[in-house]
Amino acid sequence: MPSTARMVMVLLTFLLAALSGCGKTDPYGRLSLSGTVTFRGQPLDKGVIDFLPPDPQGNGARAMIQDGKYRIPREQGLPPGTYRVLIASPEANTTDPPAGPPGMKMPPLGKERIPARYNRDSQETVEVRLDADNRFDFTIE
Repeated sequence: MPSTARMVMVLLTFLLAALSGCGKTDPYGRLSLSGTVTFRGQPLDKGVIDFLPPDPQGNGARAMIQDGKYRIPREQGLPPGTYRVLIASPEANTTDPPAGPPGMKMPPLGKERIPARYNRDSQETVEVRLDADNRFDFTIE
């Protein structure tokens, strides 16, 4: 019986050690990201931020910007690496509907407020790191 008790203790110790690590790591190596976006000296009221991998086949991440803040939880986050950043925020008021298929009513799209150098032509990059808090703040003039 002493060997059975020892075996049970070893199994319990192993189980407790395995469970204590739950929730701390992601099997895909993803990390959470957060930060702020200011536009012309004010928090960006609303928009979207994309983090694109250098490999088009890789996974990126997207977050909504609300009141100048964004957050991507670990479950939707990124593994360590360098990512290209795109920030967009179309104007809300427009009367020009976009072109669409004949007979299909398309919702109006707003004109992009953010300069192209932060979205379409962006060369902005960030490095997501395992040993960092991965907070990235952006100031757009």
